[in-house]
Amino acid sequence: MKQIVKHLISFIILGSSTVLLNSCSSEDANDCFQTEGQLQQEEIILAGFNKIRIEEGVQLLLRQGQSQQVILETGANLRSDVEVFLDNETLVARDNNGCNLFRDYGVTKLIVTSPNIEDIINGSSYEIRSEGTLNYPTLRLRSLVIPGFDLRKNGDFHLTLNAQDVSIVANGSSVFYLNGTTSNLNVSFSDELPRLEARDLIAQNVSIRHVSSNHMYINPQESLTAELRGSGNVYSYNSPDIQDIQELYTGRVIFID
Repeated sequence: MKQIVKHLISFIILGSSTVLLNSCSSEDANDCFQTEGQLQQEEIILAGFNKIRIEEGVQLLLRQGQSQQVILETGANLRSDVEVFLDNETLVARDNNGCNLFRDYGVTKLIVTSPNIEDIINGSSYEIRSEGTLNYPTLRLRSLVIPGFDLRKNGDFHLTLNAQDVSIVANGSSVFYLNGTTSNLNVSFSDELPRLEARDLIAQNVSIRHVSSNHMYINPQESLTAELRGSGNVYSYNSPDIQDIQELYTGRVIFID
């Protein structure tokens, strides 16, 4: 009798597990138990844009090309809760799949090809990467609180640039890994723990306002203007002839030979 009961319990558990797994592998499953399903790509047809805002749950891969193209990569079961749309001239991507117990993280990726982008906001926990060099004349990178938007501030940037003007504004914990060249680099870290890794970005003129407690690594060639009001240091891999440096708290500009 005990053996029969034991087999019956095992059968019930196995049956329940099978039902649960089958129900998880569906776009209608509860977010907490939902699996991503088969990875798929879909081209999204949109009007022109020159700005990008990446929101929670989305990675961005950015390429330069003569024509604009937007490809969404995500799991088949997740697609119905992923939004890609235009907000005026801004491309917005958002993954509304919340609670996650069974699927991999970072499944949703936006792959964008564009002849020119002027502004990128990373409001996600995931990375923004370039594939190849981005020859965008003017580019602003942001990772910060914006009124009216619930954005994360810890997704990193990995970009290779050939630009005239690059500006960075951050107050979270994003790390900006930049290399290439630019005529002008303007950086404002207003709070918290953002970090700038730009020792391999050759910048003719660098202007900094640094109020955070993390560090900046830069490579200015002609001029360096720096206002340090926090505890974070600025490490410069060149000592340009023109310098205007204000060290108003414990942070220091340190020149690396």
